[in-house]
Amino acid sequence: MVAELVCGAMNPAGVRAFTKPRGRAAGRSWALIALNARAARNGLMNAMDGIWLIGRALLLLAAANISPIAVKGLLGDRWSLPLDGGLRFIDGEPLLGRSKTVRGLVTAAVAAALAAVAMGLPALLGAELGALAMLGDALASFGKRRLKVAPSARATGLDQIPESLLPLILLRGPLGLSWLQVAAVTLAFFVIEIPLARISFRFGLRDRPF
Repeated sequence: MVAELVCGAMNPAGVRAFTKPRGRAAGRSWALIALNARAARNGLMNAMDGIWLIGRALLLLAAANISPIAVKGLLGDRWSLPLDGGLRFIDGEPLLGRSKTVRGLVTAAVAAALAAVAMGLPALLGAELGALAMLGDALASFGKRRLKVAPSARATGLDQIPESLLPLILLRGPLGLSWLQVAAVTLAFFVIEIPLARISFRFGLRDRPF
């Protein structure tokens, strides 16, 4: 038996017979490792792409949200035509209130358009997002007036969610967002907007820290 093994080992065909299965197994192992590495790399790239989409949407919302405040700090009440034209609702309260202006709407649209171009997106998409963000903000103001909340007074949730959620829902496709990412951006904006308001107040851009 030993002699047969020795002869088989000395025979080149026998060497191939012994080594070939091992070579195949090693090849399969390396192929599996390569596939796992490729899958891990693709997963990382997809995760980074998802984070970028969320961050990009947040930056556009921030541009639309901060720019009207910054312009108000620079210009005061000049060219601040009320968005509701001074109209009152059937309850006798202002339709939106004096803090919602045409200047703010235009400023948000222009700022978001510039931010979109800076990130390689169409300017029109940015302008639409800025305008829709202000529409959401106006809807929140409409609700606050019906609840007898004073203009520019704090209403946590109502101050943040409509102006972020409305443009994200209507522009979800062009922004490349999933519904889960829409929820994530809305939540992130809600969390970030509160400290940003306080920072804006410290720099004199807001009348109140909210």
